[in-house]
Amino acid sequence: TGNGTLSGTLEADGSITLDLAQLTLTGDATIDATIDATRSGNTAAGGDVTITAPVIGNGSARNFTVNAGTGGILDIQGNIGASNLVNNIDFDALSFDYNGALTSQGIVNIEMIDELFMSDTSSITTNGGAVDLITGGNLILDNAIDSNGGNVTLNSDRDADGMGGVMLELESGGGIRTLGGNIVIGGGSD
Repeated sequence: TGNGTLSGTLEADGSITLDLAQLTLTGDATIDATIDATRSGNTAAGGDVTITAPVIGNGSARNFTVNAGTGGILDIQGNIGASNLVNNIDFDALSFDYNGALTSQGIVNIEMIDELFMSDTSSITTNGGAVDLITGGNLILDNAIDSNGGNVTLNSDRDADGMGGVMLELESGGGIRTLGGNIVIGGGSD
């Protein structure tokens, strides 16, 4: 329990289970792994996960999963899959603040209980994989999604009595491009 910081290089080919209130990765992460701050579901609230360095695969496309739990904030400040060696990406947390380029050979599934914010310097690119961005609160996109043939789903599932919705504030040059895939945008209901 408590907080943890990993500096330097992290290489993992499997699960990383944490008993921490907060994890900070500050060195390069070469990964085919799951970062699970919920201790395999034993602590549903989980903890904050912060990654400030690039996350890449090693040798071939690797999966990258982060489960920060129902109370954990996911904060990724570096690029993910910059060398196109990250396959499927799956993030679950209370909220997610992302400021980087996310590149996946497979699918991208990001589910937040509250808010998902992707800044004007962030982007998501897949090699034909689907992109699913799902929140219980605001879903704010300031830049580009390029699925290269995969479907793109944007859904804010806040009920009509609460604040929330899908907000596209696309910067110059930003947009959603599927090259043949469908774009589905959904909102909350009572």
